Amino acid sequence: MKKAAVGALLVLFTLVVVQVWLTPQGSTPAWRAHFDREILTAPCRLGDHIAVLGDRREIALLDRQGQVVARQALPRPPRHPLVALPSAVVVADREAGLRAYRGEALTLLWERATLQTSPLPPQALPGDRLLVPTDARTLIAVEGRSGDPLWDIQLPNPVQHTAVGRVALACTYGQDDGPGATFRLQVYDLEAGEPLWSFSGPVAIFPPIPTQDLFLFVTSQGSVVGAEQETGALRLRLDSPGLHHVFAEGDTIGIVASDGRQVIGASLSGRRPWTARLGATFLAAKVVGDLVMLADRSGLQCLDVSTGEVVWRRDLGPILTAHPHRRGMAVLYKSSFLDRHGSFAYLPAASGEPAWVCVENAMFHPPLPDGRLDLVFCRNGAIYGMPVPKSEEPTPAVPTAAEPAFPPLPRPATPTFDLPGPGTGFPPRALPPGSLPDRLPDQEPASGWD
Repeated sequence: MKKAAVGALLVLFTLVVVQVWLTPQGSTPAWRAHFDREILTAPCRLGDHIAVLGDRREIALLDRQGQVVARQALPRPPRHPLVALPSAVVVADREAGLRAYRGEALTLLWERATLQTSPLPPQALPGDRLLVPTDARTLIAVEGRSGDPLWDIQLPNPVQHTAVGRVALACTYGQDDGPGATFRLQVYDLEAGEPLWSFSGPVAIFPPIPTQDLFLFVTSQGSVVGAEQETGALRLRLDSPGLHHVFAEGDTIGIVASDGRQVIGASLSGRRPWTARLGATFLAAKVVGDLVMLADRSGLQCLDVSTGEVVWRRDLGPILTAHPHRRGMAVLYKSSFLDRHGSFAYLPAASGEPAWVCVENAMFHPPLPDGRLDLVFCRNGAIYGMPVPKSEEPTPAVPTAAEPAFPPLPRPATPTFDLPGPGTGFPPRALPPGSLPDRLPDQEPASGWD
């Protein structure tokens, strides 16, 4: 009996030693703070401060060292992440209400109610405006400082996705009632909410992607189509045997195949496409100069954006989340299946080596760049100011909707290329007659904004 007890103690001691040995070590922060509540969703900027949702009960304002400046109780639990506007931060709650807060005291600026709660969150629009779904088929643009309505859109079927471009708003709509569901794409002017153009054929339920002066969207046959935001003129089409995801940044377009493990790289300027294999399911991508960084569930790899040749690979262990950040990727991973803590690291594309690592036993939100520091927020309330390498360019505040993230796109000749595997690209064609209506069928003034 005594030997059995000693053996059990030795096994327990061994497990403790192994656990301590495997616990990852984080980098040294410039400073560390702790918020006394769970940080529910990704923080956002409000002027020189950071706004966070504390649990489901309050909104708080933090300074750039993570200290609380102001906090206000919320009358109802939030439904969506915070939306940052130049003049305020907006909370959408679970009872169809919206509240806008401003200033260092988080003063209530305005409060409104919609007809229904929506699975679509409010979105920032250029010019300190907000796009709000008031019911399943209606969108309304409101003034950020007052909450007053500016224009409204009413679609014939429920809105599935919206995308805000430079000058236009793209809406995918349709009844999501099964595999045979049909969806359509309609594009509106951002200034007045007037219809600009529509795509004549059915589209897939993938969200449209604004990139430079184009909207990229997926047809019901699985082709990726690029159309000018203002006119609807088709600029490119890429055929693919199946789609899992589409990403675009700058001149680069990436198509993730239906198995989630193959990426086809193409470009707006007509570079020859390439194909790359992933070790596991695709998570995220980031284009940095002549490099493209790909994250999947098992690791990271960096490719030459022109040829698809591998520059480096890094196996970190199982990757839980990945966020494009600065000139690389911020990823949350576990070193082993025994590890109870997660490591959240920023890896620049140029080196593939972690610039900083934070270790906690909870999920992390996407970091916020703040000059030579990254502000890192963990859901358990831990907040870090992590130094970034001197080689990293100082990054300004996250661009608002009024500040385009890309320079104007030149108008080269339309690219035509063959994709790896089935399908070929072809030059654009004019949209068929009747695909540019002055108004949608049965369009009437929307309501539901009190």
